[in-house]
Amino acid sequence: MTTLAGAPLDVEFFHLGEWFPAALLGWRHDAWGRCELRVQFEIGGLRRASWMPLADVRLPQWQAARYAPPPVPRHRTDDDLVVPIRYDHRWDAPAPAEWAVPQPRTGEQRYSWV
Repeated sequence: MTTLAGAPLDVEFFHLGEWFPAALLGWRHDAWGRCELRVQFEIGGLRRASWMPLADVRLPQWQAARYAPPPVPRHRTDDDLVVPIRYDHRWDAPAPAEWAVPQPRTGEQRYSWV
């Protein structure tokens, strides 16, 4: 078994569809060459240690939403305010009935530059 040179590393292990906190104590390779990790965890107030497959252990995933403080209200500037839309102004664009409709091309026109 290979052990860590310093303090145990915080990890999480997967069991029954949920991730639980643990501490990584060391690792080894089994007879088939797979990596196993020695983790220590607490169940019912008792400390336990077990060998677990590498795939069942990960570094802690901090739940940012769970630990985030409530947002602090910030001062609003004039740029943040919504400008009301005026619907009483007139547009300079022509009405759809006045639009010029393009005419289809006939075969009489030549498009050659020669």
